[in-house]
Amino acid sequence: MQAAFTGRLGIRNGCLVLGDPDGETIVWNESARLGADGRSVTDTRTGETARVGERIRLGGGKVMLDQWGRGNLAQPFPDQCSPDVIVVGEGFRKMEE
Repeated sequence: MQAAFTGRLGIRNGCLVLGDPDGETIVWNESARLGADGRSVTDTRTGETARVGERIRLGGGKVMLDQWGRGNLAQPFPDQCSPDVIVVGEGFRKMEE
């Protein structure tokens, strides 16, 4: 089941979060590409790019990473990121300020 989440893209301990500064860590789907600076993400299906500080809306679900399973990830999950995560389902879109 997916829910809609809206908030500012933030960064905490080098991890992108929704709801800067105390939001959940975002686990992106396979269509997302992180920027080289670690402060932006691009949805390769739509070409949309969001940067830290911008408001976004995304669909996904909240999980505790250890319960969901780290084996579901395509890349290692950094230890400094909170394991309370939002797993993105269908991408994101930027919101008007």
